[in-house]
Amino acid sequence: MKSESGKKRKPIRAVIAGIPVLLAGLTVFLSLKNVQNADRAFRNGMGIVEGMYQLARRETGEFREINLKGLKKCSVDQFDMPGFGNLAILRTHAGLKQKTAFVMTPYEKKMPACTVEYTYFLWMSKADMEFCDLTGKEDSDGYKQAVMQLDKTCMNYYDIEEEQQASNWNDSFRALAVHKKLQKQDELRNQDMLCSVLSTYLNAAKAAATDSPEDTAQQLAAAESYSEQLLENGGGPADDIREALSRDQAQAFLSKVFFGTEAYRENMQ
Repeated sequence: MKSESGKKRKPIRAVIAGIPVLLAGLTVFLSLKNVQNADRAFRNGMGIVEGMYQLARRETGEFREINLKGLKKCSVDQFDMPGFGNLAILRTHAGLKQKTAFVMTPYEKKMPACTVEYTYFLWMSKADMEFCDLTGKEDSDGYKQAVMQLDKTCMNYYDIEEEQQASNWNDSFRALAVHKKLQKQDELRNQDMLCSVLSTYLNAAKAAATDSPEDTAQQLAAAESYSEQLLENGGGPADDIREALSRDQAQAFLSKVFFGTEAYRENMQ
């Protein structure tokens, strides 16, 4: 006759055996949900940009897809933004981590360069929004007005928790940096922040005075210098690129696609 304790162990063992199945199911569910959210960030962001600029797609060639560590394949799109500069978009939509990043580098406006990156990883999601000075003209009225407007827009989302960041070598380049822990229970709020920040940035760009050829040349040189420092020191999306590509490939990617300095110089010829 089996003991009572033996009978009790069977349900316990069944529960323990079922935990991996439940975790696997939860992981799949969260990943699928995150794919939807990352795709929504892409569609919303593109809607804002295309509503304000007539984009011209550029071929990204060998960099059309990059295998990033922990992110599987990352698709890369690049566009000319006539009257502004370069737009690069990085997207991953497979595996456990999903990401959508907009990188806008102005060469015809005295504006900070803009990186807005939404990352979804299981139940931990975040938004990194950085505006870096690559102009040397941060004291101009249009530039200061743009940063003030961006800061005000970001303050409207005080209810979304800030994520503390360690100090970094490129802090001195940052005119403004906002890092948020996205609210899982309110994705509409997360998406509204993305749209508001991009709208504020692009409206400020439209209002800013157009650069002189000398200012454009200075901004191109500044972007190239910053690109070299990113290769050496890392930071932001460049960390993934440095891990995925050789140094020569990473340098070519940053120049041709990410910042688009090489592509922009071709347009000037």
